[in-house]
Amino acid sequence: MKQLLLEPCFIFILLVISVTNTPTCLCVDDASYTNCSNAFSCGNNNFNLKYPFWGENRGNYCGGGPNLESEKLTCEAQVPKITINLIKYRVLGWENTSQILKVARDDYWDNNNICVNGDRNSTFDNSPFQYDYDGLVNVTLFYDCPASFSPSTIPSLPPSTVFSFPCGGGSFVYYTAQALPSSYEAPCKIVVIPIFQTNNDSLENSERIIEALQGGFEIEWTGNYEKCEKCTGSGGECGSVDGNFQCFCKDGPHSASCKERQKVYNNSHCSTNLIRPL
Repeated sequence: MKQLLLEPCFIFILLVISVTNTPTCLCVDDASYTNCSNAFSCGNNNFNLKYPFWGENRGNYCGGGPNLESEKLTCEAQVPKITINLIKYRVLGWENTSQILKVARDDYWDNNNICVNGDRNSTFDNSPFQYDYDGLVNVTLFYDCPASFSPSTIPSLPPSTVFSFPCGGGSFVYYTAQALPSSYEAPCKIVVIPIFQTNNDSLENSERIIEALQGGFEIEWTGNYEKCEKCTGSGGECGSVDGNFQCFCKDGPHSASCKERQKVYNNSHCSTNLIRPL
């Protein structure tokens, strides 16, 4: 019995038919995953501002949840800024492992003095941030004081601990890093801003008080970062939808973490095509 031999050209034709009819899966990463994988882009800072922040190049779904407006970042003159309770701050740093954000009052930075229209304390009520009190001390500034005001009129406070900053035209802003008596009712507008304890030295020097305020202070994001750690540990990116945490993965959003990696994504992210011969 003769063995059947295939001609080389026939074998080539079979190979071409096999290859050109092989289905291929064209997979596209989830758009939310792709967007939230990018850190906030502004200037040349390397703060790696990701979850819970959003704004500019990051969609609002990359934010931390129900307090989105307090987590929104803006980029102004190549400087990242955040507005909390109507006060704008410069972002000076972000520690992802501890969720500590370092900020400084923008109004005291731009004017490079303390002769501003100070009428708001730095408060974080009803926001996802709170003071990181470790190493902070409050500076109290007195604005629009009457001519009769003097440091000696503050009870239980040594006059030598209250300093003045000249604002021109015979007006001054007074300030102190000492705690005021709880019963004291000042005849001035009072603004309280925290500074680092290490910046509390030699505040009688007008340049030092500016440096202390521009040195900023730290606040802590109080959200549940453990959820985000679980998500990123599975290869996802953190975000939220309708105030609820979401883990954005390559194959779409999940409630907690990405599913086990698969070579082929589900049908919503893949399209199967046959490569046809020309």
